[in-house]
Amino acid sequence: MDVPFVAGSRYRAFTDPEGEGWRGLDAERIRLMGTPVGMQPTGIIRAAWTGRPIGAVPEVSVAAVHDGSELCFHLSWPDPSETRE
Repeated sequence: MDVPFVAGSRYRAFTDPEGEGWRGLDAERIRLMGTPVGMQPTGIIRAAWTGRPIGAVPEVSVAAVHDGSELCFHLSWPDPSETRE
Protein backbone atom coordinates (compact mmCIF):
# COMPACT_ATOMS: atom_id res chain seq x y z
CA MET A 1 0.00 0.00 0.00
CA ASP A 2 1.43 3.35 -1.04
CA VAL A 3 0.67 5.95 1.66
CA PRO A 4 0.48 9.51 0.31
CA PHE A 5 2.28 12.43 1.96
CA VAL A 6 0.00 15.35 2.85
CA ALA A 7 1.66 18.57 4.00
CA GLY A 8 0.72 21.19 6.56
CA SER A 9 -2.86 22.25 7.14
CA ARG A 10 -4.16 19.84 4.50
CA TYR A 11 -3.19 16.96 6.81
CA ARG A 12 -5.48 18.25 9.56
CA ALA A 13 -8.52 17.69 7.29
CA PHE A 14 -7.83 13.95 7.40
CA THR A 15 -8.44 13.81 11.15
CA ASP A 16 -12.17 14.05 10.33
CA PRO A 17 -13.42 10.59 9.28
CA GLU A 18 -16.15 12.23 7.22
CA GLY A 19 -13.70 14.66 5.57
CA GLU A 20 -13.70 15.00 1.79
CA GLY A 21 -10.01 14.17 1.47
CA TRP A 22 -10.72 10.51 2.19
CA ARG A 23 -13.10 10.26 -0.76
CA GLY A 24 -10.34 10.72 -3.30
CA LEU A 25 -7.88 8.19 -1.88
CA ASP A 26 -7.41 4.60 -2.93
CA ALA A 27 -8.15 2.08 -0.20
CA GLU A 28 -6.90 -1.45 0.30
CA ARG A 29 -9.46 -4.13 1.09
CA ILE A 30 -8.40 -6.49 3.85
CA ARG A 31 -10.23 -9.73 4.47
CA LEU A 32 -11.04 -10.45 8.11
CA MET A 33 -11.71 -13.60 10.06
CA GLY A 34 -13.48 -13.70 13.41
CA THR A 35 -11.46 -14.86 16.39
CA PRO A 36 -12.73 -18.28 17.48
CA VAL A 37 -14.50 -18.29 20.85
CA GLY A 38 -11.86 -20.56 22.39
CA MET A 39 -9.17 -17.98 21.59
CA GLN A 40 -10.95 -15.02 23.21
CA PRO A 41 -8.89 -13.43 26.02
CA THR A 42 -11.25 -13.87 28.98
CA GLY A 43 -13.78 -16.35 30.26
CA ILE A 44 -16.44 -13.63 30.31
CA ILE A 45 -16.02 -13.00 26.58
CA ARG A 46 -15.94 -16.73 25.83
CA ALA A 47 -19.15 -17.27 27.81
CA ALA A 48 -20.90 -14.29 26.22
CA TRP A 49 -20.05 -15.38 22.65
CA THR A 50 -20.51 -19.15 22.92
CA GLY A 51 -23.14 -20.16 20.38
CA ARG A 52 -23.26 -16.69 18.77
CA PRO A 53 -22.03 -15.94 15.26
CA ILE A 54 -18.57 -14.42 14.94
CA GLY A 55 -16.94 -12.69 12.01
CA ALA A 56 -19.87 -10.45 11.10
CA VAL A 57 -17.53 -8.10 9.22
CA PRO A 58 -15.89 -10.03 6.35
CA GLU A 59 -13.58 -7.25 5.18
CA VAL A 60 -12.48 -3.71 5.92
CA SER A 61 -11.28 -0.97 3.56
CA VAL A 62 -8.20 0.91 4.75
CA ALA A 63 -6.83 4.21 3.45
CA ALA A 64 -3.95 6.17 4.99
CA VAL A 65 -2.04 9.44 4.72
CA HIS A 66 1.01 10.80 6.55
CA ASP A 67 2.63 14.18 7.11
CA GLY A 68 6.16 12.91 7.68
CA SER A 69 5.75 12.36 11.41
CA GLU A 70 2.16 11.17 11.92
CA LEU A 71 0.09 8.52 10.18
CA CYS A 72 -3.67 8.76 9.85
CA PHE A 73 -5.85 5.74 8.95
CA HIS A 74 -9.41 5.60 7.65
CA LEU A 75 -11.21 2.28 8.05
CA SER A 76 -14.65 1.53 6.65
CA TRP A 77 -16.85 -1.53 6.38
CA PRO A 78 -20.49 -2.30 5.60
CA ASP A 79 -22.73 -2.01 8.66
CA PRO A 80 -26.40 -2.73 8.02
CA SER A 81 -27.35 -1.60 11.55
CA GLU A 82 -25.66 1.86 11.21
CA THR A 83 -25.37 2.29 14.98
CA ARG A 84 -22.89 5.10 15.64
CA GLU A 85 -22.27 4.88 19.36
